[in-house]
Amino acid sequence: MKPSTFDNIFSAPVYPFLLAAYPVFSLLAYNLGEIRPAAALRALLVSLLACAALFALFRALLSDAHRSAFVTAIWVFLFFTFGHFQIILPAARWTQNDILLPIWLALALLPLTWAWRGRPSLRGLSAPLNVATLLLAGMSVWQFMTYDAEVSRMLKTPVPADKLPALHVDESAPLPDVYYFILDSYTRADTMQTVYGFDNTPFITELEDMGFYVAKCSQSNYDRTELSLPSSLSFNYLTDIEPSLTTHRKDKTPLWGHIRNNRIRATLENLGYTTYAFATDFPWSELEDADHYIQPEARWSDLTQFETLAMDTTLLRALQTTGLFNYRDANNIRQRELTLGALSALPSVAEAQGPKFVFVHLLDPHPLFVFDAQGNPMDGWQFINEIGKYTPESYGRGYIEEVQFINREVARVAKELIAKSAVPPIIIIQGDHGPWFHEADTVLTILNAYYLPGHSDLLYPTISPVNSFRVVLNEYFGASLPLLDDVNYNSPHEEPFNYELVPNKCK
Repeated sequence: MKPSTFDNIFSAPVYPFLLAAYPVFSLLAYNLGEIRPAAALRALLVSLLACAALFALFRALLSDAHRSAFVTAIWVFLFFTFGHFQIILPAARWTQNDILLPIWLALALLPLTWAWRGRPSLRGLSAPLNVATLLLAGMSVWQFMTYDAEVSRMLKTPVPADKLPALHVDESAPLPDVYYFILDSYTRADTMQTVYGFDNTPFITELEDMGFYVAKCSQSNYDRTELSLPSSLSFNYLTDIEPSLTTHRKDKTPLWGHIRNNRIRATLENLGYTTYAFATDFPWSELEDADHYIQPEARWSDLTQFETLAMDTTLLRALQTTGLFNYRDANNIRQRELTLGALSALPSVAEAQGPKFVFVHLLDPHPLFVFDAQGNPMDGWQFINEIGKYTPESYGRGYIEEVQFINREVARVAKELIAKSAVPPIIIIQGDHGPWFHEADTVLTILNAYYLPGHSDLLYPTISPVNSFRVVLNEYFGASLPLLDDVNYNSPHEEPFNYELVPNKCK
């Protein structure tokens, strides 16, 4: 290829398109583990098409590809940075729409006017800007591609056979279905009373009247879902499950394989159990490869969580703030669909043939708070203030509304599961951690209820999730697993494995 030809190709002004793609790639890279790469495809396509339309418009107006590309790049930059400025400087008066928006419009008109009237030659900018934007976009693409490959490898690693407990099962006896409910952030009754002034004893009494044992002093072993789930599902502490997670390590991805390929699932599947699981929209917590993976029907018109997150960083945030375009409501709708879809499907699951392990992770009463006490739709964003934060008071209001809804629904479903099961089922209803904004011991207090009719001798008031399946396997499947000490840990967000022991003060 002749040098002049190479130079012509290299100097073609493609940087506006790379700049339009970069915010999508970088947002995806920043939220690795929370969002699947495929969720960004539509946002990427729309961004590139909008950039192409802008470039064509300016090309017709300015009659020069390089000036058109430069103005397009400025407009793309301004569009994708507006929301970031409001997020970074949310309390400043000049970041609100009535001040910041006119500034942004003026910044958009200045380069257009300059390119129109001054008609500068900007050909020499294309090559360096092409290189700069290519490096920016390329680094983000490389980051999430290598990350996704590593996570995919971990998610496909099965539990070694020598890690499964030895069982002694009467092959002539029918096997009970096993239902494991995780109610995200659901706390203990005494915490609700002390912190929120809410009396939850009617729900606890209703469970006990059904035959549940409710551990009145239970605490989670860890203070966040990503740590709590792998521990409870593998009935062991993280230091034994994944020794590589040392004190100052920040990356939680090694735990995700222990959620999907967990010890209780592998143990029960070896006995012939069929696994059922439900979507949560948090990829690390989903058993997508379950025999039956149940999720709401996808509609092309629905905005995804990634798309609403992306919009919040752009100029579209101004439309959301003024109420002209309520794209955030898509998050409310999606969370309601996830919860209602699981609750409505569960009774039919009980009627399916053969023994079943059913993992039900409900995002209730974790925010967004999208149901009121009667189960009516509620705008979860109403509890977030003008600087994008919950306060203890607003969080508490939304939390108790949703607790009342999920109480009624879980009690109803539990009754149906018991009634529809030919063999009395095993049902565990458990919080993975407590609510936000409180002291370490309060954040760890959880609902922990067991339906083990005739097999509850090993249960006790302070039992923690790490021992839940040890009790089940010992009582029902002839295992001889020792019960572990119920140890409860808190850790800072920045160093999730830098554990601090939190004593259980409840007796």
